[in-house]
Amino acid sequence: MLGGFKSPGQDIDAALRLVEDARVLEESGICMLVLEAVPADLAAAITSRAKVPVFGFGSGPRVDGQVLLLHDLIGMFDAFTRRFSKQYVDMGSEVTRAVSAFVQEVEGGAFPGPEHYAQVPPQVSAELERALASPQRRGTQDASSSQQR
Repeated sequence: MLGGFKSPGQDIDAALRLVEDARVLEESGICMLVLEAVPADLAAAITSRAKVPVFGFGSGPRVDGQVLLLHDLIGMFDAFTRRFSKQYVDMGSEVTRAVSAFVQEVEGGAFPGPEHYAQVPPQVSAELERALASPQRRGTQDASSSQQR
């Protein structure tokens, strides 16, 4: 990946260096190139010379494909927004709402309800209780469980 949070190639020497870096990377055998925050005209110049697909992340429309992080696209991170990101929906608040509801239901005892967990038939449950309550069974189980610890 070439670029980063600060837009590279802001003077002619830096721009030429970026074009050369892309060429060297391509010669080394890369299968694609990702440009992040590379100015659009510079990204287009790199793309037009590349023999591999070039994807842009805030690098303008004249690349072979666009990259946008899912967390940015659906609004999962609201501390800051990169200038080259676009939020299509505010899922961050929906996730916060859902997690809060989950915590409330767990703490209040509403979740899990019987429809959310497996159960044995009542007959098996009663037989299991009797079997585990018998002194003979309890003594055997206590001895075996203490040996395993």
